[in-house]
Amino acid sequence: MDTIISQSDSDLQWQLIAASECGPREENQDNYLFITNKGQYEHLVNEKKQTGILENWPKGHTRLVIADGMGGHNNGRQAAEAVVNALLKLAFQSEPQALSNQLNLIHNRLFEQFHQGARTPGSTLVMADIAPNGKAVIANIGDSRAYLYHKKTWKLITRDHSEAEFAYRDNEISEADYAQSLLHNSNRIVQAMVFGSSGIIANKAGLKTRQHLQELRIELEKDVFIQTIKAGDILMLASDGLWSGKDHYASPLPVTTADLSSYAKQQIENALETTRDNVSFVIYYFAGRVL
Repeated sequence: MDTIISQSDSDLQWQLIAASECGPREENQDNYLFITNKGQYEHLVNEKKQTGILENWPKGHTRLVIADGMGGHNNGRQAAEAVVNALLKLAFQSEPQALSNQLNLIHNRLFEQFHQGARTPGSTLVMADIAPNGKAVIANIGDSRAYLYHKKTWKLITRDHSEAEFAYRDNEISEADYAQSLLHNSNRIVQAMVFGSSGIIANKAGLKTRQHLQELRIELEKDVFIQTIKAGDILMLASDGLWSGKDHYASPLPVTTADLSSYAKQQIENALETTRDNVSFVIYYFAGRVL
C-alpha cells in the first residue's frame, strides 16, 4: 500500500510518499505517521489507513514517523500504534532537547501501560519534525533509519541502537571492531520505545548488566539532532525491513528517475526479494521555493 501526496502552495513545493507492506509476515507490525504542512495526517490502525486533519497544526510544518513493533514480542503492533498515536497528539518540536524530553515522557507512560517484564513489547522510532525553512529535528530509538539524499548521494544519518554502537560510544571496543560490526545486519537492537533498554546503561558500580530497564539512553547530537534539508534533498525514514534482508546493505537504491512513485515501488520490490520482515518507509522530497 502506498500514499502519494504532491503539493505546491504559495511558498513551497514538495512531495511525500508513504508505503507499508506486510511482506512475508502474517501481521504488519510496522506503522507510520505523516502530518503535512496543512495538518493532513495519515497512519495505520489495525493495519488499515486512517486519515484526518489537525486543525491546530502549525502551517508550513511537517512531521514524519516510522515505528516498527518488535517482532516476537506480544503486542508489537499495538506498541507501534501507541507510539504513533502519542506522536499524533504531540505538538511540533523545534529543539532536540525538548523532543528528547517529550519522547522520554511518552516512553515512560507507555512502559507502564504495556509492561510485561522481559517480554514487554516495544517499537523502534525514527521521526523528523521539519520547519518551513528546512530545519529538521530528527530522533532515532532502535534500528529504523533516516537517510538523506543530497547532491545525488544517499547518506545514513542515524545510528542503529545495537550493543556495538553503545560499546563504541563508551570506548569499550575499537573503531576497527565497530566498523566491522556495521558491515553486518545481524546486530540486535538493545533499546526501543515502550520496551526500554538492556545492557547499555551502567549501574552505580559502572557495570552494564543485561537487566531489562525502563530507562532509555538517548543522547543529543547522536540520537536527537538537527539536520538541514535543502532544496533538491530527499529525506527517507525506513523500518529495518528495507535493509535487513541484505548482509552488506550500503544505502538505498540510487535515484535515477524524477518519478518518486516509481522509485518507491522499486524500493519495495527490491526489499521484498530478500527481507523476512515488514517493509515501511516515508519519503519526503523538498523541491524548494515555487518560482
